[in-house]
Amino acid sequence: MSTETGVQDFDAICTAIWMMIVYEQQLGDAQFSSYAHHLKGLSSLLRHHCESHPALEQSETSSALMPVVFTRQTQAQSLPGLSIYSARVLIWTALLDAAAAFAGIGGHVNKAILNTVLRCNQSAEGGAKDPVKAFLELHRYSGPLYRLAWGEYPEHELLADVEDRDVYGLLAGCVQLRFMTAQLATEYTRSPAEAAEHAKDVEKAIQGVGATFAELIEVASRLSLATDNQNRLVSNIRAIVPMYHAAVLDFMRLSSTEQGLNGRQRHALKEIMNLAFQSQQHGGDEAVMKLAWPLFIAALETDDMLHRDWILKQFRTISKYGISFQRAHEFLVENLALQLSSAKRICLRTQMEKTARFVLG
Repeated sequence: MSTETGVQDFDAICTAIWMMIVYEQQLGDAQFSSYAHHLKGLSSLLRHHCESHPALEQSETSSALMPVVFTRQTQAQSLPGLSIYSARVLIWTALLDAAAAFAGIGGHVNKAILNTVLRCNQSAEGGAKDPVKAFLELHRYSGPLYRLAWGEYPEHELLADVEDRDVYGLLAGCVQLRFMTAQLATEYTRSPAEAAEHAKDVEKAIQGVGATFAELIEVASRLSLATDNQNRLVSNIRAIVPMYHAAVLDFMRLSSTEQGLNGRQRHALKEIMNLAFQSQQHGGDEAVMKLAWPLFIAALETDDMLHRDWILKQFRTISKYGISFQRAHEFLVENLALQLSSAKRICLRTQMEKTARFVLG
């Protein structure tokens, strides 16, 4: 099989698996076993593919990656084994895989991506980049996809892509933060002492993403309900920035020994609720579905009954759109009552293992 044919096959297989995973998220079985199997299958395929097609390899004569769409080879130099199309599909799948890791059934695709990227992007001293930076590099590599794939790409779309570059970079960073926090949750159940040490790395990653996208996060905090949601950047900020704040809350829920909320947690809750309310007012149910995970975390963390009731109402409304939303709503109703009666936080991962699985992408 030629290199070009192998890459072309990988493009098609990645697409098919991603589509099946999206379908299964909406109509999953009781334990999301098919969803998990497809994630494992794709991770195995990725490892096998990258053994013969080194990922993100650079030529000796150029310090810049020269991405190609699908299998079009336009340069004589050494090119990546992943087309920019496959790179983008892997990023989409990594988001779903991180969501599954939060539910205790995923993480395989992110591990495979990071192992490949880290192995192929070593410095001269042999040190590897940290996971978030490595994943952001993959995201940047996939950036030119639309303008290269569609030939005469509309000028207004090109400008919008440039405008949205940072907010999608933040989304890529949040994928890794969510995955890292899910791994940390597993470690806390196995070895609390080791998890406490690893928590320092996760905290550093959270701080790093926050610093990299500080301006974007600050802009989000300044948006008001009156800000026009027809601007794509505005709607994306309202949908994506809450994921960063949710990662902060999820991490602190794991690593903090305090039962009460500190200033950092209250700030994250405030930002999630503010942006979620704006999104719901402008975009209705569709916008709420994009914010399901941040709202799920906020419901478990907030001590504001009005906010909690509003979130439950939103989950009740979107339950008709998919089994994961329905199960998440049922989980919140049951466990918020348990949390309220016991006056302390539930062990989220333990409680999730006792119920039918759900994945909030």
